[in-house]
This record gives sequence, C-alpha cells and structure tokens, in this order.
Amino acid sequence: MSSSPLTATQRRFNTLLDEFPFAKSFFDVGNRKLDRLDMELALAEMSPREQQVTRFLAGIWLGRNDFNFDLIAAVKCVKVADLDIIIEWLEDPFFTF
Repeated sequence: MSSSPLTATQRRFNTLLDEFPFAKSFFDVGNRKLDRLDMELALAEMSPREQQVTRFLAGIWLGRNDFNFDLIAAVKCVKVADLDIIIEWLEDPFFTF
C-alpha cells in the first residue's frame, strides 16, 4: 500500500515522533497504522519515562487513552523537555486520526 500525502496534523505528529526515537517504530504515519502488539510488548521493557511518553503519543494517535497514559506518573519520571512538549500539546491539542 502506498502512503498518501500527510495532513498538517500528521506532519505535526511526525515532528513529535522525531523527539522520541524510541517510540517512532510503532507509528506508521504515512500508512495510518499503529503497531499495537509490538508497542504493548515493548512497553514492558521500556524505562518509566519511555513508557509514559509512548503512552502519551498513542493517546494523541488514537484520540483516546487505550494505553493508560498517567499525567501524574509522567511528571515524576519524564525530562523537563518532555514536560514542555506535553504542556505545549495541552495548550493546543490535536489528534492524528
């Protein structure tokens, strides 16, 4: 299947993914696919920071909290730069699909 041109929202999501290479492989933006199984398996092996960031990204992708992103847990374990990205998203939220 060939990918179609990205929407502005999808390009914005891709920019977020560039900040988090550990999560990028789960999201195929061009083909609009999320590898849920691989992501679920990988979450168990990730650091708490990586887990929360990946769950946050999945929530943006899906438009719902299927992977249980926890803002309180995230504040305790993510980097300040990660929090800045989360805050920026909260100020201007978007959902990929």
